[in-house]
Amino acid sequence: MHARNLDAYVVAGADGISGVAATEIDWLVGVGDAADLLSSYAEMLGDLLGRRGLGSAPTVWCSWNSYGAEIDQELIKKTALETAGEPFDVFLVDDGWQRAIGDWFPNDRFGDGMEDLASFVAGHDLIPGLWLSPFAVRSDQVDAMRDLLVLDSDGDPHVTGHNWSSSYHSLDLSEPEAVEFAAESVARAAEWGYQFLKLDFLFAGAVNPSDPQPEHTYRRAAERLRAAAGDDVRILACGAPILPSIGVFDAIRVGPDVAPYWQNPLDRYVQDYSAPGLRMAVSTSFARLWLGGVIDVDPDMSYFSMRRTLLDRGQQDLQRKLAIISGVKSSSALVADLTSEERETMRSFLDESHRVERIDRYRFEVDGEIVDFSSATFDRVSRLS
Repeated sequence: MHARNLDAYVVAGADGISGVAATEIDWLVGVGDAADLLSSYAEMLGDLLGRRGLGSAPTVWCSWNSYGAEIDQELIKKTALETAGEPFDVFLVDDGWQRAIGDWFPNDRFGDGMEDLASFVAGHDLIPGLWLSPFAVRSDQVDAMRDLLVLDSDGDPHVTGHNWSSSYHSLDLSEPEAVEFAAESVARAAEWGYQFLKLDFLFAGAVNPSDPQPEHTYRRAAERLRAAAGDDVRILACGAPILPSIGVFDAIRVGPDVAPYWQNPLDRYVQDYSAPGLRMAVSTSFARLWLGGVIDVDPDMSYFSMRRTLLDRGQQDLQRKLAIISGVKSSSALVADLTSEERETMRSFLDESHRVERIDRYRFEVDGEIVDFSSATFDRVSRLS
């Protein structure tokens, strides 16, 4: 059973499956092969919500899994020089360049400014990319931005979640001023020269307890971000509501961050499936491959080095094969630290065309090799053994 619009949910209970929606909508009930049904549903969603298509997804180098937020302009420029010449299309500067979450201007470690950095990256035949979290505001920015935030019944900023060693809050996207604040941040990044944007924590834009149609509100704001960026800018949506992102953004990350280990104890013992770890990242992305006809599915970054990681070769290969199947390839590998063999593996992954054929629910044939994803299915992920 599937919804044919936004702000609708399917609920499974003792009496069967029922649909709940904020407004009167159509529902799709299908019986048959799961792969065929999901493919048809994706086509229907594309007809309803639109499709984005800028050609093949670019290959992306991203700073996050190598450096975290501990970046500065000299480190980024040095890494860009080392990455130039490898088959990456995009060089993405992730979290750590901004003053604060909610203050989307460069901090003191980027003293020459983000426009200068974009020009440097572009000068080495790489497309400049930048990370933002346009709908989230960290608690230390509340005093300056209170009028733009979702408030609770007591008039205090509603706590959306916890990250960046703090709580964070949501822009109230039912207010035009809040939408324009987010749009200005995105437009400014595009004006600086960043033609690839990774917009993260986007679910914050649909967290408003007083809004009866939060996905519709999110959708309108997302369309405003798209207009602010321009059609030529490729946008990867992370932590985003899936249906209202279709037709607006080019790609979507549906799972947690990958990490240099297979399973996080938080998802193993307390069922926190948002915790970083390769197993849940593979599981969630694999389960959403059916969306590929309307929005690219990004399984996050692939690993190539056996140093500073607890992942074995088979686990790394599983992630890379998933990226090949989805067609969205990225990495945070430090090229200068790779062995010659690891560098060749990376180049083959990024540069070659691949033959992909689905065999059954969990198995694919990739370049003549059978790949089985059953080790990362949700039921096995959630087991305690």
